[in-house]
Amino acid sequence: MVGVVDIGSNTIRLSCYEIRDDRTFECVIHKKEVAGLAGYVDERGRMTDEGIERAVDAIEGFKTVISHMDLESIHFFATAAIRNTVNCDEVVSAIRSRTGYEIQVLSGEEEAICDFVGVCGDNSVQKGMVIDIGGGSTEIVSFEDRAVISAESLGIGSLNLFKRHVKNIVRRRTRLQV
Repeated sequence: MVGVVDIGSNTIRLSCYEIRDDRTFECVIHKKEVAGLAGYVDERGRMTDEGIERAVDAIEGFKTVISHMDLESIHFFATAAIRNTVNCDEVVSAIRSRTGYEIQVLSGEEEAICDFVGVCGDNSVQKGMVIDIGGGSTEIVSFEDRAVISAESLGIGSLNLFKRHVKNIVRRRTRLQV
């Protein structure tokens, strides 16, 4: 049994997988916390203290579940919400010191390959494309014969696009209608 915590831009997710002898896996438990971390990045590109606190609270909330699972290992991965901040190392250090867990920040390409494994790992699809539109990035993977041909990450996602292009329009229209 292996645990994975995905610290993403929209949600922070805990998944525990039973790994079978034939290298397939089954998700045994899945728990998520809506965190909206991309919304805690200021205009200078820094994750705010409130964002760090939000991540810590979500991870701390998983500790009870983690302690009751018979896990061989647990892995914590951070994606675009933390990867794209100018204070990435500071954020990871703060989360580690407050939770006791090591956090690995995935590159965009690593995130894309994880998407591929998650989508295609336990089925017979031989050729295609995987697109993961997240809150802070979009990953695109093309594959053939169940092998990755290319894996790319674009620094655009639903939350950061909303923050840059929609939030102020909605705020202005609301003021005009009052």
